Amino acid sequence: TPTAATGEGSAAAADGTPSFLVAPAPITEFDETRDYEVVVVGAGVSGMAAALSAAEAGAKIACVQREATPSSQGNMAAGVDLSQTSEAGKQALISYLSNRALLEAWADNSFEALAWFKEAASAGGIDVNPDEPQADRVLHINGYDVYLHANTYFRIGHDEVVKAIAPGAEAAGVEFFYSCPAVQLVTDEAGRVTGVVCEEDGKH
Repeated sequence: TPTAATGEGSAAAADGTPSFLVAPAPITEFDETRDYEVVVVGAGVSGMAAALSAAEAGAKIACVQREATPSSQGNMAAGVDLSQTSEAGKQALISYLSNRALLEAWADNSFEALAWFKEAASAGGIDVNPDEPQADRVLHINGYDVYLHANTYFRIGHDEVVKAIAPGAEAAGVEFFYSCPAVQLVTDEAGRVTGVVCEEDGKH
């Protein structure tokens, strides 16, 4: 992975800036370039879901992964069941959190996203644990009931789930690049990310 060891970057680090905030020297020499509409970094739960949903929407997708296979940790993801939770209950839930717009987007879409992910996992041959007591919980916040639901894959884990979803994602059009870590983002003059530099066999 390239680092800034001389010049302006090292001066910034010497001034007390943490090294992870010092921009590395841009990588400008490439063995190969490819064009995609969406590039997803990481083939864990979030990356696999992003890649598959984008492919289902018709985009040309690449998913780059540091490891040699899809990989994820954990065994549960939770969402807000809006069929049982009132709008007031949802607002009480997100009122404690700082980025309300982001959290409201999660509250409004999480249950549907979990159902979609569950279908993708089932298509890959893995189903959630039946009657898992942790799958459904009720929070009591400021007098309102908030109903949460989780996809539970105890004794299986999301690592096996993303491996099971990968063939379906490939069939939907996702092109995976394994053992190919992302090492740098490419941005335009406005700071918008326009590309991802990856490393494979010592080449970019």
